[in-house]
Amino acid sequence: MHIDYMQKNRNRKRWSEKSPTAHRKVVPMSVVRPVPLNQLHPGTVVWAHVPFADGTGEKARPAVVSSTRGREIELLPATTSAARFNAPGYSQIIDLDSAGLHRRTTVRHRTVTVDRIEIINITGRVAAHDAAQLGLPTPDLAWGGNDAA
Repeated sequence: MHIDYMQKNRNRKRWSEKSPTAHRKVVPMSVVRPVPLNQLHPGTVVWAHVPFADGTGEKARPAVVSSTRGREIELLPATTSAARFNAPGYSQIIDLDSAGLHRRTTVRHRTVTVDRIEIINITGRVAAHDAAQLGLPTPDLAWGGNDAA
């Protein structure tokens, strides 16, 4: 009887060593919560999965919402690359605090369209002078603030 018990344990151990999933940890899937469309106004600064210009991939980066149409969001991608600070077609964000950004950032003037599920979160809003520089409506008027009356 003792031998049968040992044999059973050996078989169980061999099976677990051969199992392709025995060494893997079970990782819970993350929950995707889309950002509500009613919070995505022109001038809203978001983190989003922005596709590369050549279409070979994407990168999570800050961007400024330019417009929305249904599920499609037009973004002005932002970068912290020093080479872009004085480049034509880019504008620097002056008020980083209101935008929710921590590093010197410039925004490209050419829009990129993404699905709303690509928006990761909202970090802030561009200030009025930054919105004017980007050709966006001023934040107070766009969001129905106190100055709209």
